[in-house]
Amino acid sequence: MKIKIQAKKLLMTVVAAGALYGTVLAQGYLDTNENVPSWERDVYAEKENKTGFWIFGAGGAVNSLPLASSKFTLPLVYLAYEGVNKKSLGNFDTSWSFGLYDFMPEAEFAIIMPVKPLDFRLSVGAYYDIIIGGHAGVLVKAGAILNKTYSFDLMVIPIGTQPSVSYSESLSQQKIVPNDGEHGLEFPVFGVLASIRF
Repeated sequence: MKIKIQAKKLLMTVVAAGALYGTVLAQGYLDTNENVPSWERDVYAEKENKTGFWIFGAGGAVNSLPLASSKFTLPLVYLAYEGVNKKSLGNFDTSWSFGLYDFMPEAEFAIIMPVKPLDFRLSVGAYYDIIIGGHAGVLVKAGAILNKTYSFDLMVIPIGTQPSVSYSESLSQQKIVPNDGEHGLEFPVFGVLASIRF
């Protein structure tokens, strides 16, 4: 219980810091042209031809829903680079990205439907935990990007391999506990992610 409370506090702190950082970045970006008031700027149009984005995000993942039944809550910090291929599937854009989820390398491929001021995005990818448990998984994300800057995604990890350590037991005991086969990951794993793109 103590670890869940600490994890929730950490998640709220990371999300709040990300939102504050994003607000400062966005305000600086909007104020670069002093001749046009920031509320009249078309941020979407300014970024429409951009084909590369650095993405920083934060969120959380749980191993079951509803939240009260989840054995662990994992805060997520996300850092990635995304390359966008404009109109590569008719009116749809495609993209590829490489990044890290809590130091776990991941790669994704996405289809993007641009509908100003929103871009709707569906991606499929994979990750591998090279540091703690040595497990891999497939992830699917669906979400929207506002003005090509702020994004919100729902994520599901439908399948994956079992780690060599028990994440839930390690979190509850605050030490690395080997996976005894009875405390492994229960798939699917669900998550949410809020990000800023620059």
